Amino acid sequence: MSIHKNGIRDNMKLTKLIVLFPIPFLLAILVSSVTADPTCSGTGCNGLNPNSTGCDASATTLYQTTNNGAKLELRKSTVCSTYWAKTTNVSGVNKYANATLKYYYYSYSPAPIPNYQYVYSSQRYGTDGAYMNACGQVSNSIIDSMIYSPCVP
Repeated sequence: MSIHKNGIRDNMKLTKLIVLFPIPFLLAILVSSVTADPTCSGTGCNGLNPNSTGCDASATTLYQTTNNGAKLELRKSTVCSTYWAKTTNVSGVNKYANATLKYYYYSYSPAPIPNYQYVYSSQRYGTDGAYMNACGQVSNSIIDSMIYSPCVP
């Protein structure tokens, strides 16, 4: 009689294992396939950070160049219909950085940033990218104003 009970218990344990085993994997698949939607679009994104709004998640680089230790990029989000500047420190040492979307917005690092770290300008709505230029620099001193050179395109 006790053998039968253990057999039933073993079968119940096996049944629980089979039923519960796939749940963590299904949850992992569901969580990894969910992407956050941007929190703005079009003119509603003007002046906002592309990272905090989620617009940078699917962005592409339209133009880029490297100049004096700064990698400059003009970035575009088709989902948000916006453009912004991205400046990456590629100098090899900690530097201050500035990213300017020419004539519109700029941002800067208040302290030196490590190599391969970057700053974004705020984003601006645009239908075709006309008149959108990304400017940027890295420096040993703070760059807390809009800059107009070097730029892409």
